[in-house]
Amino acid sequence: MILVGRQVASQRVWLLNDHVLNDYFTLIKKENPSVHSFDTFFYERNSKTKYEGIKHWTKNVDIFSKRKVFFPINIVEGPFAHWIIVVADMVNQELVYYDSLNRHYNYKIHIAIMEYLGIEHEQKLGKSFPADDWKFVKGCTPFRITGRTARCLSALLPSIYLEKQRSTSLNSI
Repeated sequence: MILVGRQVASQRVWLLNDHVLNDYFTLIKKENPSVHSFDTFFYERNSKTKYEGIKHWTKNVDIFSKRKVFFPINIVEGPFAHWIIVVADMVNQELVYYDSLNRHYNYKIHIAIMEYLGIEHEQKLGKSFPADDWKFVKGCTPFRITGRTARCLSALLPSIYLEKQRSTSLNSI
């Protein structure tokens, strides 16, 4: 495929946003040791290479010891792209799916992440993943998102989630 004019600029913008979001999630992980976040390229790489292509991404991390695991995903559908984020809530055993444009729910993404978690659990902990105990949840985006601000969802939701977690912890003292 040959990209010209605005297409090239558009591709650079998305790439830049991926890198900016990855840096942001790195900061979140440093600030919150009970959280892990995958790279924005995780889903694409997992779709192409399955577990073999991404198993080294958690070489020094036990994601099952974390409270929350974030999966920011840039979905490209034809000429359009938008963000979703899936949050694996390890405490409540939920995969929560947030679509930046509140479009259709993509069950394939949940399945792919559950398959990944199953293999990772088997590889790291030596036992099968309790997938039957987990729930799939379509989360409600807590603010109005437009096409131009959709990519902010991936950056804002982790902060909202973590703030909610802090508030809950303080209220239970």
